[in-house]
Amino acid sequence: MQIFIDESGDCGMRNRNSSPYFAVTAVFVGSPDAVSKCEAAIALVRAGLDLKKNFEFHFARIKEDFRRAILTEIADQEFTFVSCLLDKTRIRGKHWQSKEFLYEKVVGALVEQAATYLELAQKARPRAH
Repeated sequence: MQIFIDESGDCGMRNRNSSPYFAVTAVFVGSPDAVSKCEAAIALVRAGLDLKKNFEFHFARIKEDFRRAILTEIADQEFTFVSCLLDKTRIRGKHWQSKEFLYEKVVGALVEQAATYLELAQKARPRAH
């Protein structure tokens, strides 16, 4: 199993330009073959949209039709994901001003959820006799 982790938003709290949310997502792909199929699906979308081979899909910065194209293409791929989202507009307290504290809490919550998923996935696997 391969795990890919990415974040969206920023850890800033004070700046007007700071995003209202901070999210971290882990994507679990069960095999190298499944990774290759996901990569091929994404390459198809890039080609279909006439994008460069190394174009990164930053959802906050791309058109709606690009979002739909990538989501439609990867919907049939074999992967699972876990996300942790923090609504920064709803939190209070000085300790949240620390980027390190915020990152630790959000990533810590993601790791806990990922561990739960991995434990359940391990129990669900057929055992060799």
